[in-house]
Amino acid sequence: MTQETKLRDVFISYAQADTLLAQRLAEEFRRKGLDTYYAPSNVRPGTSFVTSIDNGLRNTQVLILLLSPAALNSFWVHQEWTTQLVQMSRDRTRRLIPVLLRGVTNDQIPPLLGSFVHFDLREVVVEEAAGFRNTVDGLIQRIQGDVQTTTGIPFVIAAMTRTEAVELMSGVRQRPSGPLPLFGNDEQGIERERQRVQLLEMLATDFKINSLDTFYGQSREDWNPPFRTIRTGFAADWTPTFQEEHEPIRAAIEHAVARANQIDEANSKKSAAPLPDKLWAQFFSADFFSTDMQYQISTWTYLQTVGCMMIVDAVSLFHPDVLKTLSESAVAGSERISIVGMSPVPPEILRLNRFLETQVQAKLQLRFNSFNAELAPTSEFGISDARRLTRSLCALLPRVAAEVRGQIPSTTQQKRAQDTARDMNLTSNNVHRAWLDPTSQTSSDRR
Repeated sequence: MTQETKLRDVFISYAQADTLLAQRLAEEFRRKGLDTYYAPSNVRPGTSFVTSIDNGLRNTQVLILLLSPAALNSFWVHQEWTTQLVQMSRDRTRRLIPVLLRGVTNDQIPPLLGSFVHFDLREVVVEEAAGFRNTVDGLIQRIQGDVQTTTGIPFVIAAMTRTEAVELMSGVRQRPSGPLPLFGNDEQGIERERQRVQLLEMLATDFKINSLDTFYGQSREDWNPPFRTIRTGFAADWTPTFQEEHEPIRAAIEHAVARANQIDEANSKKSAAPLPDKLWAQFFSADFFSTDMQYQISTWTYLQTVGCMMIVDAVSLFHPDVLKTLSESAVAGSERISIVGMSPVPPEILRLNRFLETQVQAKLQLRFNSFNAELAPTSEFGISDARRLTRSLCALLPRVAAEVRGQIPSTTQQKRAQDTARDMNLTSNNVHRAWLDPTSQTSSDRR
């Protein structure tokens, strides 16, 4: 699987009947310097056509949708533009420009595309080179206005889906053949079932949460942490009273990324330095937890190479599928993955807090111990309110961004650079330069 932290500029979605026009558009876009994905020219030999298109869509800012009578009846064209709509709902840097071709009337435009500003090529003749180029220049100017220089920050949300939350509440999986126990009948399974029951009892008794499924959604990014804070201390019967603090995890991440961009802009103005690429949140949760093992493993490898920020829900660690994936991915041991561990429980709820902390420590032992004993800068645990989450994300984002941009070498690379510096009698100020120097190490050792 090929992933990019830089988004391509343009993806051309078209039906086979419109191949000539799509090819001419790709040529014009590239002539004007737009990084353009156009199948089949961007499909590498030996690569799955569907996988290539999937990666092209995943890593492109602007989708140019060629709407013709053939495209309106094309299954694949429909899949491409609806996928872009989903990505636009999650990432505000994405764009979609419908381009009307000959034979399409305004009332044939799909309702979901009705609010988009269209570009009209219905009267353009491809064979008339001068007229075609002049008209397409207007489209190119519009694309260039939408394209931004960006760096994607990979995020993984290790939280349950709503289906998994229902399974955790009931302790069973619903299958066509009938319900199955969520955990096995071996010693480990029995212990995890006991922990599940204990968790639900504590959530209901100490935190007044009797149902989990309302806090989780169809995707992992839809998780809405049930943050609560002690509002007025304790009621007359010494039960705590709470104030709700709901903020979807996606909104919190986008808020933190926007804040990081503001800081970059302010620092750039203050120092008169070039403005860094704009950051954007690139969500890999579906890939990370994919049921396709080959795709899943390639995603894990990519994230451990490039860098990643992972948000871990303490409650979701009680679901066997979430825990199994985290364990098999070995992310806790990766120096390039920053982890934010979240618990919806305020610190005042001591019994439930201690229970969750013990479980997180057991399930993410290596990373938790590093955070607890060494105050590791790549981890934060025990986040229990929206403001602390935002502060933690803002604190960790600069480091993750520097890693993704290639500004921070890995520990192995730092050690190699230090060895090189010692051999070359370099000062400590030149160690980073030694890492960047292609003569100091093989190209395979550098990112």
